[in-house]
Amino acid sequence: MSDKLMQKYSEEYAEFLGREWGGQRGGGCFNLLFEFGRKTGYHECAEDYSLNFKDFLRNIWELEGWTSVLESEEGEDFDKTIIEKYDVLVMSFDNLEPNRRAGRLKHSAIYLGDSILLHQKAYDVSRLEYVDSYIPYIRHILRKNE
Repeated sequence: MSDKLMQKYSEEYAEFLGREWGGQRGGGCFNLLFEFGRKTGYHECAEDYSLNFKDFLRNIWELEGWTSVLESEEGEDFDKTIIEKYDVLVMSFDNLEPNRRAGRLKHSAIYLGDSILLHQKAYDVSRLEYVDSYIPYIRHILRKNE
């Protein structure tokens, strides 16, 4: 991917980049999902789940009108072309954190297109990255119900 492409997305989504992590219990990623949905109008979460939940549970996304269009095991590879613009990628990092509870869905990202995602890791600022290195950790691809 080109630097021009990353620059294009950086300009288009500038208001969501560089946000400081605020110590949210569920992490900045779910707060970013909440803010992104409200400001873009793509979806409206009933609440900012980063304040209340450490896990992004199936009943939460089903109540919000999302469907998991892919469920995979950690480490499983899949064809990234199935990911569509504004899909939410929900991840676990069991292999990286073996002492944590297995299967915990602890990170989310918003897919913007062209292999680029928007997310915020704990203790970091929100940023754009390429999706490729995250494919093994994606457990669900959530898509807004039409």
